[in-house]
Amino acid sequence: MIISWIWAVSLGLAVGSIVLSLYYKVPILLAWSIPGTALLVSLFPNLSLNEAVGAYIVAGFITLLIGISGGLDKILHHIPKSIASGMMAGILFDFGRGAFLASANSPLLAFAMLISFLFAKRFTPRYAIVWVLFSGLVVAFYLGLIQTKQVLTIYITEPIFIFPAFSVQAILNLAIPLVLLNLTGQFLPSMALAKTHKYAVSSRPIITTVSILSVLVAFFGGISIVLAAVTSALCMSKDCHDNPAKRYVGGVFDGVFYLVAAVLAKHPKKD
Repeated sequence: MIISWIWAVSLGLAVGSIVLSLYYKVPILLAWSIPGTALLVSLFPNLSLNEAVGAYIVAGFITLLIGISGGLDKILHHIPKSIASGMMAGILFDFGRGAFLASANSPLLAFAMLISFLFAKRFTPRYAIVWVLFSGLVVAFYLGLIQTKQVLTIYITEPIFIFPAFSVQAILNLAIPLVLLNLTGQFLPSMALAKTHKYAVSSRPIITTVSILSVLVAFFGGISIVLAAVTSALCMSKDCHDNPAKRYVGGVFDGVFYLVAAVLAKHPKKD
């Protein structure tokens, strides 16, 4: 079931990111709802998988209605640029704080990646993430954190269709809170970020498309698909490309990597 979930979400993210970015020439990156995942975990085992799928479908249709109505555009029209920047700063602050907290488990690895980021940000800011990844791999290999004896085997993913079950409990405890979390935590700051970077794109077609994808992937266990706030901030900045008109390529390649994840989501069982 987990493999089917990864396949469905990754495929939905790939299709949405590639199509929307190419069509609007704007870096539109999608993600799955992390707060929604945490909410789902808190509801198990009182909620069955079939009920969770039903709640995902209901949440998708509710978001679809909001997207068609264009209500989010009206809200964005009244949000000042400073407020939009503050919303993104709040999201990124928690993300950055988590990186420092995680350093307690492997301080040498975290310190090496931090130093490489600071140097790369100063001299080659566009490739800072690449240098962080490279330094992390080198240190992880030195510490013996990377398994080199395991044989690499490629498995093609086999999706599993899950019949939905609808219940009042699932709708009230999962679907409605999921919609609120997605709108306030993902859709709103992401669209506000696009507005801050002067990308003139309406939220109506984007949210409508994302909602339809959410409904489709739900039948295979996929949680709601949303706009990515953190990765969108990366691809909309000048570190992605000096020319804002060419930054949409970041969204396209984001989708390509998700497509690879969808195809290769299956992993071998341990003996």
